[in-house]
Amino acid sequence: MGAKRERCEAASGARRANPGVARGAGSGDEWGNYDFSFRTVACIDNGMKAVFYSVNPVGWATCKWLRYFWPGCLTSGLNGFSLRNVPPPELPGRGWVRLRTLMGGICGTDLSLVAQKQPANSLLQAYTSMPTILGHENVAVVEEIGPQVDRSWIARRVLVEPTLCCAPRGTEPPCSRCAEGEFGACENFSGDLGGSADLPPGVSIGYNTRTGGSWGEFFVAHASQLVPVADSISDEDALLVGPLACCLHGVLG
Repeated sequence: MGAKRERCEAASGARRANPGVARGAGSGDEWGNYDFSFRTVACIDNGMKAVFYSVNPVGWATCKWLRYFWPGCLTSGLNGFSLRNVPPPELPGRGWVRLRTLMGGICGTDLSLVAQKQPANSLLQAYTSMPTILGHENVAVVEEIGPQVDRSWIARRVLVEPTLCCAPRGTEPPCSRCAEGEFGACENFSGDLGGSADLPPGVSIGYNTRTGGSWGEFFVAHASQLVPVADSISDEDALLVGPLACCLHGVLG
């Protein structure tokens, strides 16, 4: 197994990830202490490991009571979480790329799912397709490109802006909000306006059954979502760009 792992990583030609790349912990009684970690292995032939989440109403209600006696139930299958070995997601369109996860962050939204701060009928219900591979904060390496993507992206380390607005969906003309540059307020997260990409409803990577997420070893994204990372910036620092951007957006408006 170890030899096979080394061959797979060497074959990728891209930067290796550190063990335990998707790790985060809450603090205090509000969140409890949750630690997610997985290893990135650049080997597609035998599938990939990924953390799935799916709404389980009965299990959710059970964990609401059981959590006080068994906190671990919140990260168990009873609460909708599972670690699976699945095929990597296919490219949903010609302008898409497949990426190998280097680091997958854990957002407050993800913690809300774990700690049951967002019930099954939350505001995201209309914009989420289940089951989904969680993880929208990311640092990754481009490993495969579609025919409409510039070859210079191959093997580049990037951040992926996770919003699945009109551009990733191939919707032309874009909705009025996307036309104004307000991609986070896109009117097409449900996919009702159509588009050339084969995408179900989902507000972002990590909440869409088609794209996967950074809690899996591979996920897919549209070329318009890619942001190159300079060699001088570490994976750990790059992973904080998304949260920092959210803070700046809230302050500067």
